[in-house]
Amino acid sequence: MDYKKEFHGGWIGVDFDGTLVTYNGWKGPTVFGDPIPSMVERVKKWIAEGVNVRVMTARVSPVGNGDDHILARDAIEEWCKKHIGKKLPVVCEKDYNMMELWDDRVVQVEFNTGVVLQEKLDTVTVALGESLEILFKELTDTLSTKTNGRTKFIVHSRETLTDLVLFHGPDALHSLVDGIKKEVELVERRKEHKDSETYEESVRKVFGKAITDSKLPPKA
Repeated sequence: MDYKKEFHGGWIGVDFDGTLVTYNGWKGPTVFGDPIPSMVERVKKWIAEGVNVRVMTARVSPVGNGDDHILARDAIEEWCKKHIGKKLPVVCEKDYNMMELWDDRVVQVEFNTGVVLQEKLDTVTVALGESLEILFKELTDTLSTKTNGRTKFIVHSRETLTDLVLFHGPDALHSLVDGIKKEVELVERRKEHKDSETYEESVRKVFGKAITDSKLPPKA
């Protein structure tokens, strides 16, 4: 995502405790955990792209904290300067220009529906897992009968099969299974099944072509 273009001058809020730094309980307004490298690097990347990033934390709330919020704000700004390379605005409230909030406590709700996205994702994941199990068993069963159980290379490619379904839907895996079955039948008709390696090579060819044709994004 091109954040700068997408947000049109808005800002991203990033929680502090548990998101930018580890949190193991309250030890004072200026005592922080260790930086969380992946999140620190993400914020640096946003800033390099010209995105407006703010630290969103209850540490700077004036409600019930006495003067702690003043001490906390100064300490967090200095922390940002040291670990991110510049002082960032430190806030405890959102406004109409806040476009995203990155926070370990957030429960994301789908826009205008009230649907909790994690629950929706869990449902899809379970269904996908069941579908993969069925299709994967069908695939390995088919190969086992034709290759004397030599299906190790397909088992090692399970992650790729999962990616295939995630990016292109269950139909893509169905098509792959059908393609492998057809190739096996073709080899059988050609009487080339005397050598189990022949089957494995044929399946490799179909499997490789399906993955190539799917244009899966490269691994990060």
